[in-house]
Amino acid sequence: MSKMLKNHIKLIGVALMAVIALGIFGTGAVIRHSMAMTNEVRTPTVDVAVEEEIGNVWWGEKQKEVSFRNTGNADVFIRVAYAESWIVNQNDTETTLPNQSGIPAEDVATKNWTSGWSSGSEWQRGTDGWYYYKKVLKPGDATPDILESVTFPQNYTDIRYADAEYRLHFQVEAVQASDQLQVSQDAVKEVFSMEVEPTAGDDWQNKKYDTTLTWKGGSQA
Repeated sequence: MSKMLKNHIKLIGVALMAVIALGIFGTGAVIRHSMAMTNEVRTPTVDVAVEEEIGNVWWGEKQKEVSFRNTGNADVFIRVAYAESWIVNQNDTETTLPNQSGIPAEDVATKNWTSGWSSGSEWQRGTDGWYYYKKVLKPGDATPDILESVTFPQNYTDIRYADAEYRLHFQVEAVQASDQLQVSQDAVKEVFSMEVEPTAGDDWQNKKYDTTLTWKGGSQA
C-alpha cells in the first residue's frame, strides 16, 4: 500500500453563529397588539451554517466543496476564517504539524479554491485574517462554493506526514444587515471591528441585495 493510501484524511467544517441584538429594532421587527394593549416584539434571528460536500480521493485529490448558508430569517453580513493542521498519533500521543514543510516552505496539502475566492471578486481578505463576503446574504440563500477540493502529494518528502491526518476547519460569523444603513454599519463596527461601505449609497434599502460591499479596517491577526 502506498504512502498516499495509508494517509488518513479528515476534513472538518465548524460553524459558529453570532446572534446580534444591535439594531434589531430598526428593521424587521413584528409588533402585535393584544387585547390588553401590550406590545409583543418578535426579532429576527441570525443563523449561519457551513455546508460541505465531501467526496472520494482520485489520484491524491479529495473533493471538498464548501459554502455558507443563511439559516436564519434576517439578512446578514458574513465573514469566514479557516485553519488547517496535520495530526500525528503515536502511542496515544498527538503531535500537531503545520501544513507547510521544506526549505523554502511549501504547502503539503494544496487547497483548490474557486475563482470567486482566490480572485477577490466575491470575498475580501481583511488584515485581521478574516475573509469578508462582498454581498448581503438573504435568508435561505447560500454563497457560491469557495473550495472545490484538496490535493495531497503522491509521495511525502517529509515522512512525518505520511501517516498523519489532515484537518481543515472553517469558521463563519454573521451580523444582521438592517434595512437602515447606519444601523447596519454600527453593528458591523461593534461586532467585526470593521467598516462596511456599499456601492448602493443612499439607495441602500432598495438595492441592498445588488450592491457590492467594500470592507475597511480591522486589526492585524
